[in-house]
Amino acid sequence: MDLLRDHYEGTRYDMTKGLAAGPFGAPVRWSGSAGGVIGGWERPISMYRTLFAFVLQSRSHKGPDAVGGVAWYAQDAPHGSVFVPFSCAQEAVPNSYLLGRQSKFHPQSAWWAFNFVNNWSLLRFNSMSVDIRGKIDALQKAAFSLRSKLEREAHEARNSGEISKTQLVTSLQIESNEFAEKVVSEWWQLAWTLVAKYSDGYMTKGEAPDQQASIGYPAWWLQASEFATWPGDTFKPKASIRKQLIGVDSETSQGFVRQAAMADRMEAENQSYSIAIGWLIMGAVLGAAMLAFAKKESSRAGYQPVA
Repeated sequence: MDLLRDHYEGTRYDMTKGLAAGPFGAPVRWSGSAGGVIGGWERPISMYRTLFAFVLQSRSHKGPDAVGGVAWYAQDAPHGSVFVPFSCAQEAVPNSYLLGRQSKFHPQSAWWAFNFVNNWSLLRFNSMSVDIRGKIDALQKAAFSLRSKLEREAHEARNSGEISKTQLVTSLQIESNEFAEKVVSEWWQLAWTLVAKYSDGYMTKGEAPDQQASIGYPAWWLQASEFATWPGDTFKPKASIRKQLIGVDSETSQGFVRQAAMADRMEAENQSYSIAIGWLIMGAVLGAAMLAFAKKESSRAGYQPVA
């Protein structure tokens, strides 16, 4: 199963590394027009556009087909999904595993739960994949444990003659479906956790000041981007600063320019902040006046406030 989740991590073909992976190590390489450029991408094992993945087990020594035959089924791309066990003799699966159209989002669809998380993770793959993989490991371990328990109980019940073949199939189906629904429910919980935790470039773990941090960008990416050459020709220093730069080496002068640009930016932000405060105060005054006027008008019309 882990093989199906692979992007060649740790090899020379690691798709979470390099310029194409972006600053946050996303292994996705979109298809589409190359604009006439000759080339191509490595194809990962876990493709972003995968609709489902599965691993089949067929073990005659386990007894009845319902026990020996298992379909481990994962919705969407397997690198962000959980393989849940279904008995090969099942006659039905959870409704959430039957719902889902790519053209219409559905909050009760198992496929959309995994597809949503896989897409959201691309905002900050290197960070979110840690949370996602941790959840996968926990649920996958629970899936293996459940299946082992079901097979052990089925073997004991069959040997003692306490259960018929039909009852066995029904029992396996009920417990397998309950677990599959539990996985979908927990995956939606994970989705909303990630939405809150990774938003607007921050990692937020709580409401306290020390529980929110701006993660930033990796140094190699900043060095390769226009960040390392800022402000370039986008900022013109004041005449007083230009005089200070005469006879100063380029590296030092660049530092002066950056300091000046940052000071100029901070001044602009402070001005914007002051203006915003002014508007807030004015809005509060106007709001109070309108409220008083509304109360007066309602009183004239014969209305009284509810006690």
